[in-house]
Amino acid sequence: MKKFITITSIVVLAVVLATMLMACTPSEESLKKKFSENGYAATSVSASTLGIDEDETPIEYMFLAGTFSLKEGLDGVYVVCFTNSDDAKAYYDKIKESENAKKKGNAVAYGSEDALKLF
Repeated sequence: MKKFITITSIVVLAVVLATMLMACTPSEESLKKKFSENGYAATSVSASTLGIDEDETPIEYMFLAGTFSLKEGLDGVYVVCFTNSDDAKAYYDKIKESENAKKKGNAVAYGSEDALKLF
């Protein structure tokens, strides 16, 4: 019985840790580094570019990561990190129907499928 309780406790702990790690908001530095290592150039953009009013919806960071080749064309992604998880969810729900979008914690990314794989 003690073995069963020990094993169950370890499994529950592993599930909780995995859930916490998956829900964490990625940092701007780590995302930009990941994109640049894969040939994307990252540049900051203003909230108004994406139709976001920063007075109503506080943003932690946002940037555009993109790459261009004559053969492949333009490939890129917008990344927006909100300070509030409710704002992130509302923005994600708003764009997910019309855009390829992905959400991690308070960060929302949308763009090409290839670029979203890096998010």
